[in-house]
Amino acid sequence: MINLKQVNEFLCRIVAEIFTFQRQLAEEIEYKETRNHELIAGLIFNLLEPAKQQAFLPKEVDDRELTKRTKENLSKTAFEKIKKELKRMPQKFRDIFNREWFEKHLRRKTNGLYEIRCTINYVPYSGAGKTVDKAAENFINNIASTRNAKAKTTVAKRILFNDFAEKWFKLIKKPVIKPNTYKNYLNNYTVHIQPYFKNKSIDSITAMQIQPLLLKLERQKIYNVLRNVKLLLTQIFQSALGERLIKYNPMDGVHTLKHEPKKSVALSVVEESKLLVIDNPYKLSYVFLLFAGMRRGELCSARIEEDFIIVDDGKIKAGRNQTTRKIPITPMLAPYLAGITKKEFKAAISVTPDVLTKNFKKICPNHHLHELRHTFITRCQECGVPREVVSVWAGHAADKTMTSTVYTHFTDEFMLKEAKKVDYLSRLYNR
Repeated sequence: MINLKQVNEFLCRIVAEIFTFQRQLAEEIEYKETRNHELIAGLIFNLLEPAKQQAFLPKEVDDRELTKRTKENLSKTAFEKIKKELKRMPQKFRDIFNREWFEKHLRRKTNGLYEIRCTINYVPYSGAGKTVDKAAENFINNIASTRNAKAKTTVAKRILFNDFAEKWFKLIKKPVIKPNTYKNYLNNYTVHIQPYFKNKSIDSITAMQIQPLLLKLERQKIYNVLRNVKLLLTQIFQSALGERLIKYNPMDGVHTLKHEPKKSVALSVVEESKLLVIDNPYKLSYVFLLFAGMRRGELCSARIEEDFIIVDDGKIKAGRNQTTRKIPITPMLAPYLAGITKKEFKAAISVTPDVLTKNFKKICPNHHLHELRHTFITRCQECGVPREVVSVWAGHAADKTMTSTVYTHFTDEFMLKEAKKVDYLSRLYNR
């Protein structure tokens, strides 16, 4: 005979288990977790299994009773632990977590474990345990470990400006420029940029931090250095932007005054005479620069072949094929080459550009070394040599006309003929 009392108790157990499952399913939906149909079906059968095995329920369980039991499970000791830990956490966590929040996010899983879980700023946090106290402890530990891991990742990604700049010089800048240019840029970086940004991460530097450095160089009136420093900083930060180390180039917000570069002025005939008469150990080096129009960096490559001086073009960028140019020996240069020994010639072209520059400033304080080249170009034109011919001797880029770029190929005979025009010895010494 069927015991109606046992049947009633059995049905109450089923209702209680289904209600518990409904609450868990609601939480799954809230956290946007998806379970497949087979898994849901399995959970339902697992929930019904205890009811089949134990058809006895002391009393009917409803929603109010389950809520009451859940709140009772959240012991005072557990929440006191949580409150203590919260004091060491950022304000955003302290504002969120309270007793009501924990009661809402606490659940008991089908395996009997208590679990607290949530998602904050797309970061999931959870903790489980056999007791509510243990679940709360593991939940707090999970938050702490996640934050520590995030902090370590942030430290690992922190890249110092100087570390990045030195790697940039080696891997990006050095391969594409000539050694002397690289040396000059590296010197500007070492003296002015490196100490200024010591121990600063590249992503923390702003335009307002860069501005004082450029203003300092501006006040010192070292405009060439200012130009190089500004160029280097722009390129370094642009490279960092390409590597996604920074969100924007801070050089976009930097402002400096525009300065007209000092125009080169040829030496006067009197100054030219003084340079050639004065007793100086580098006199022959200056003669080559003055009467052949070489750049100071081209002097070391000079060699004599018959009636021409051959030099490697100093304006060719790294990675491109090296070209040479022929400079005819003019009547102004010929007397200095007569009887010169190989040793004397080698000594003249082996002086470093920096030494020549400093020494020249002592002789001609109102000029710089590059103006010897301008003097050569000026004298050639004064003597009637066509501009196109002088451009070929000086290694200037041709203009954009078809005549200059395609058809201008002067013969050696023509250039030697034009070179004979460059003769102003009488004008130079009869003063």
